[in-house]
Amino acid sequence: MNLNKVKKTLSRIPPDAMIAVVLFIVAATVGITYLFTWGGRPQFWQPIFGPAAMWACGRGYENPALSQAPDLEDFLYQRSDCLCCEDLPEALDVAPRGPYFDPHFDWDKYFAAPGMAELIPYQYQYFHLYLLGSAALIWRVFGVSWSGLYPFFALLYGTTVTIGYGLFRLGMRRVFAIICALMLTVAPLHLQQLPHYRDYAKAPFILAAILIMGYIAKKPLKWPVLLGLAGLGGAVVGLGLGFRPDVNICILPFVVILLLFLPGGLLRTFKVRLSALGVFFAVYFITAWPILNALSAGSNMPHWVLLGLFSFCDIRLGVGSPLYDFGNPYSDYYIRTLFQSYSQRLHGNSERLYISTQTYDYYGLRYLLEIAKRFPADLALRGYAAVLRVLDEMRMSVQDPAPRGITNPILVAAYKARVLALNSLVGSGRYYAGLTLLLVGGYNLRLALCALFLVLYFAGYTALQFNLRHCFHLEFLSLWTLGFLAQQVVDAVRTLRAPASRGRLKTILARPAEWWRPPVQRALVFAAAACLSIVLPVAGLRMYQHYTAGALLHASATAPVEAVEFGRKDLGGDRVLLYLPDFAQLPPVPPEEAGVPARTQYLVIEFADAGRPDIPLTIRYEAEELMYDFTREDIVLPRPISDDAPEEATARVFAPAFYLSPDAYEGIEQTFKGIELAKDHLPYLRGVYRVTDLHSLALLLNLTLPHDWEEFPRHQVFLR
Repeated sequence: MNLNKVKKTLSRIPPDAMIAVVLFIVAATVGITYLFTWGGRPQFWQPIFGPAAMWACGRGYENPALSQAPDLEDFLYQRSDCLCCEDLPEALDVAPRGPYFDPHFDWDKYFAAPGMAELIPYQYQYFHLYLLGSAALIWRVFGVSWSGLYPFFALLYGTTVTIGYGLFRLGMRRVFAIICALMLTVAPLHLQQLPHYRDYAKAPFILAAILIMGYIAKKPLKWPVLLGLAGLGGAVVGLGLGFRPDVNICILPFVVILLLFLPGGLLRTFKVRLSALGVFFAVYFITAWPILNALSAGSNMPHWVLLGLFSFCDIRLGVGSPLYDFGNPYSDYYIRTLFQSYSQRLHGNSERLYISTQTYDYYGLRYLLEIAKRFPADLALRGYAAVLRVLDEMRMSVQDPAPRGITNPILVAAYKARVLALNSLVGSGRYYAGLTLLLVGGYNLRLALCALFLVLYFAGYTALQFNLRHCFHLEFLSLWTLGFLAQQVVDAVRTLRAPASRGRLKTILARPAEWWRPPVQRALVFAAAACLSIVLPVAGLRMYQHYTAGALLHASATAPVEAVEFGRKDLGGDRVLLYLPDFAQLPPVPPEEAGVPARTQYLVIEFADAGRPDIPLTIRYEAEELMYDFTREDIVLPRPISDDAPEEATARVFAPAFYLSPDAYEGIEQTFKGIELAKDHLPYLRGVYRVTDLHSLALLLNLTLPHDWEEFPRHQVFLR
């Protein structure tokens, strides 16, 4: 009797809900097994978790003086796995509460790593409030230890896979959705990111937001259900913001989906759309208010975006220009120096900028706007490059197929088989995605345009700083296209098993006039609209950038210069250093004045252009701490396009160099050493100069200008 009741109760549970529960358990088990066996050391900025540990121990959300709490310092810097709350002294000095960062306060005793308080943790503790709060709650119940967080990590992992199943169900039936969800469970890039709590935590929130958007776009809903889902979307994004600021990118697509892609006529449902939008933002602001308040104190967003424009990310995106790049090395303190120089030269600021402040964000945003005004086509191209990388290359290599730390021969063999099975995706994911969108377009033009928008937006936004830790969660896109196409093949085979269906197909194939059916018409209309919406903006922006970027390049090429005395130092082998013995004594270049925190020099290294090869250069610095070593080793002056360059033709490399004032940057030991190159290239060297007037140069890019540079494209291009 009881068994019958159980069966009757289970029969009332929707099958998808039961499958979701099973998938959650399976994925969570896989996740926690990996966490305890992968053998690595996770990195998620553990030193910022000091207030979480304090709160878990019954103290306030505070940063104590670490010298007074050595056990806490050992825990935060992972010299021990756990912290005994009884070992914390009763009386501890604590730092001022945030989120506003006071640059003049002595932070050294509260953060052991040099410069750490300014760079990230202090504010991170407030706009990652829910991330740290979840850790604190777990520690309060189970004790303070890093391994004690693993069950929560597994919960996040199980949730992500379960949400992934929901996403797969939007385009396929249960069997294929289950297969795709299981493949997502063991996907190498997805699984190996799990130990890194801070970066992984965004995954369930972003995927949940996409699921809600996809559901409300696909299905006609009654207005109470729509308003409820809009509120749920606002809660997901608002809560997710407190785990990782990346989740905020979900706001714009929610607005677009609610206003443009809901089923039903736009005018007929306009009030409902606006109401749903109002509910979304109301719930979002309620749940995200503490985080938004912290972000207003200084978000560092311009800082992160500029890092994403550097050559480090160019290589990963597969884009570049032979004439210029936006900077390197990939260093937080180099970004700070660029913003400092810009604020001095363009805005007359003579005060030191501090990361994590509103003033820093102000000048950083102005700097990014300078780039956007002159290089909008590059920004668009980088977005498209990110889409292609996400669709084509979210995979592991055959040589190293398993997630990091997995060495069991059976598991490695299974991962090798997985790589071989999915090998067709490498370089081809874009074609599968295109075919998928065409098929959806044949069924429903609105849904195809909505799907195209979501793919371009969520894959394209990763161009802001392209790295696997920023896009691993989008591994589901390639699996979605494979599952969808497999489902269509199975459905087609089943349909053609019926004699009547085969007869209709033969009739259509025998009559070309029948080929022009409504699904084909819709698919072609979608293809034309998609191509035009992608190609035309880039073409237009490139025409605009030809003049804006060209003006900056021309201003740099014609800027007044003066020769700089330099010496030569043999470095052994085939290398030589052109050193500037009086670099620190070079007078400031207008509009900069003496006494600024970071003095700017725009160096010009000139070479003969006739008959020369590619010339690699290194801009060499020396610093006691790696974070202040601005050495750049990837500059290459490309050989001329043609071999008939006149004898007097010259090519020039422009490179900004900086002197950090010891008065403003106390305790920083940094020296600009000079320019390093191969001895074989010395015969082509014509001189070293510096620009003597920087008034007309808002951006000091790294430039490599042959004499015929005007024949090169003035925009970035795909390199692979």
